Amino acid sequence: WKEFNMIHAIEKVMDSNFSKFVPLKYIGVIAESLEKLESEHGNVYIVENHGYAVFKRESDNKILKPLTYRPPNDLKETIYQFN
Repeated sequence: WKEFNMIHAIEKVMDSNFSKFVPLKYIGVIAESLEKLESEHGNVYIVENHGYAVFKRESDNKILKPLTYRPPNDLKETIYQFN
């Protein structure tokens, strides 16, 4: 049977989601991310939130993935198999 490590899976997804927020002190990363995102998505704006930059697409306010974004690694590693 298989056991799913829910805590580990949640941590991986949370880490990924938090990587969408760029500390304001990383001005170069913010500028490069904005340039890349605008070339891909059109008009993009930045929201400052508690010391972080959050990139949003103007047309629908969707949070976009900056250069610092890290997708959750394969969640299969959170499943244990027992024989």
